[in-house]
Amino acid sequence: MCGRKKDFGFLVILLLAFLSIVILFIACPNHSSQALGQEQQEHKEEAVPYFPGGNPPPVNKYNVTVQNDGNGTASASPNPAAEGEVVTIQATPNAGFKFREWQVILGGVALSNTAAAHATFTMPANAVTVKAGFDALPPGTPSLIIQNITFPGAAYGYAAAPAAINVTITNKSLDQAADVASILLDGPNAASFLLGGEGAITTVAPNNGTAVFSIQPKTGREAKNHIAAITVRYGGGVVAPGSEIATADVSFEVTKASGASLASPTEASKTSNSITVNAVTAPGNGQTVEYAISTASNGTGLSLWQDTLVFSGLSDGTYYVYARSRENDNYLAGAYSVSTGITVNALSEPKVIGVAAGNDPLGLNHTVALMSDGRLWAWGANNKGQLGNNWIQTHSMVPDKVVQTGSGVSGVPFLDAIAISAGEAHTVALKSNGSVWAWGKNNYGQLGNGAISITGSQLIPLPVYFFLDVIEIAAGFNHTVALISDGSVWTWGFNDYGQLGNGTFASSNLPVAVLASTSAVSIAAGGNHTVARLSDGTILSWGDNSSGQLGDGTNTNRNTPVSAAGITGAVSVAAGANHTVVRLGDGTVQSWGDNSSGQLGDGTNDNRNTPVTVSGLTGVVSVAAGGNHTIARLGDGTLKAWGANSSGQLGDRTVTSRSVPVSVYNSSSGMDLFSDCVAMAAGGVFSIAVKSDGSVWTWGANSQGQLGDGTTAGKSYPVLVVFP
Repeated sequence: MCGRKKDFGFLVILLLAFLSIVILFIACPNHSSQALGQEQQEHKEEAVPYFPGGNPPPVNKYNVTVQNDGNGTASASPNPAAEGEVVTIQATPNAGFKFREWQVILGGVALSNTAAAHATFTMPANAVTVKAGFDALPPGTPSLIIQNITFPGAAYGYAAAPAAINVTITNKSLDQAADVASILLDGPNAASFLLGGEGAITTVAPNNGTAVFSIQPKTGREAKNHIAAITVRYGGGVVAPGSEIATADVSFEVTKASGASLASPTEASKTSNSITVNAVTAPGNGQTVEYAISTASNGTGLSLWQDTLVFSGLSDGTYYVYARSRENDNYLAGAYSVSTGITVNALSEPKVIGVAAGNDPLGLNHTVALMSDGRLWAWGANNKGQLGNNWIQTHSMVPDKVVQTGSGVSGVPFLDAIAISAGEAHTVALKSNGSVWAWGKNNYGQLGNGAISITGSQLIPLPVYFFLDVIEIAAGFNHTVALISDGSVWTWGFNDYGQLGNGTFASSNLPVAVLASTSAVSIAAGGNHTVARLSDGTILSWGDNSSGQLGDGTNTNRNTPVSAAGITGAVSVAAGANHTVVRLGDGTVQSWGDNSSGQLGDGTNDNRNTPVTVSGLTGVVSVAAGGNHTIARLGDGTLKAWGANSSGQLGDRTVTSRSVPVSVYNSSSGMDLFSDCVAMAAGGVFSIAVKSDGSVWTWGANSQGQLGDGTTAGKSYPVLVVFP
């Protein structure tokens, strides 16, 4: 009996132990690797919520409410408006009414003219309400309609023909004066048309119908582009009621002057999108010089004449800068001149030339873009400071600049970058002098600056110790790799799987040399493994091999490099979370490692510890590997993708995973393929591509704003990144 009790007690103990294991298994589901479990737990514990100040405060804009008394319409532009902006308000009466006045109901602003239908005010730091009032016109009052405004398009430097304006006068009362005596131009700039009697107005006005008049500037003069009111006057000088409501946009072409004596403008300086010229001396006392710019040398396509010497907002191209003299609003024949056009080559506008995509297994991804001027932009997850904008925030849905000091608009940008790479929650940049800089998460020393911070983050770039001859960089989940000009490879950060390749499993916060890697020509970093392509076209790899991602025919982790079986003639390499991809010299692609989502592209979902050929793929010029998907860029600029697609990261407008390559489409519908691609990257669960014009396109998961389109909605087709 006693023995039976002992047996029963032993069974109870075994049952309790089994239940404990089951409970632990449910509470801690298995991951592909020990590190992934650690990282997932860490994300839960270390998520940093957004707090005010994480993003620079937006510009406050205030609403303008425009009311009317029901006898007309009124509008305001811009609306809403920021403090200090000039707001234009416009009132238009209904038929049978004319504008009377503006009233300021709320906001305490001063209008430029309360009695003018077209008025302005400066926006305060509060909402504004204005109201337009109208008066009824007496029965039979004429109304004025301007139509058929025709001006000849004479080219700059040639005489302009008279410009005719047709004015229709309707509802003229028979008991009023028999004829229209005159039609005048009113408005603040009307004198520029008729100053000194040098313009001419000719009118023919019947009792009821159309009055045609024309204005001709005197030879050698030019009327600026103005909005002038047209006023109808009856016999005896009586102004026709309501005629002030009619306006016309009046302008003339230039009549070229003879005897020009202006010197040609010369270039003083230029930036990426602006040109500054040296001042030209006016030919006469009391005269000033104005300038204009065009891409044409014959004087066509001129922009607005201006007194300043700076032309900004220019795109790439050759420009010609012009000058003319004036005295007040007069353009004198003897002094009016357009200088000989000069060619000014604008500097290239900075554009995106490279991208990097974070590879966080939990989807907290971020994106980095490299500009042609060496500056960086970043967006997406920022819970560890991986955007380098000197803030901690949950995420940013639009690009923010990476800074060296400061933050926001006033921050000093990080400069002189030539390459970038993004890890799970850290970012690495290579400068033109061969130095490496890193920022973001540093819990394993992956920033290489000699420090480790379990809970803290590095918010701006800091240099990695002692490197000056680096030619390529790569970032894994939590380790970093650098290729030196002498062919050696150095690593730092997390090393539980031997991914540092120095013969140990100890993490390092400073760079360590990889054993036996003195002839490397390119590198790649996977989740927890590292790959190097040698000068003879063979592949070495080390680190995590649980899915066969080292390609050596085993599933044994390695802390020193081993060769991928059978690979020769490799010309580029990429590493995903747990798989590896190489492009061969003949334009085909081989891959190995994890294939649970079809990311090897061989038509199966079987893991491979030796290389297999991607099915039906030729003409490839570059490859990229993400969490569990792969992308290839073809020679014609189109893209193929395969593997996991639960978030639309393949860009084929579906969320169906693919074990063979499919085309990336250009939009949400139609059969047009995404094309003109010059660079691309694959993140954890999203993808990114750059077109030749520098535009950046993204697709896939977007919970952290990593697509950069201003939303957190995922996309199964490419969308345009919105840069500030």
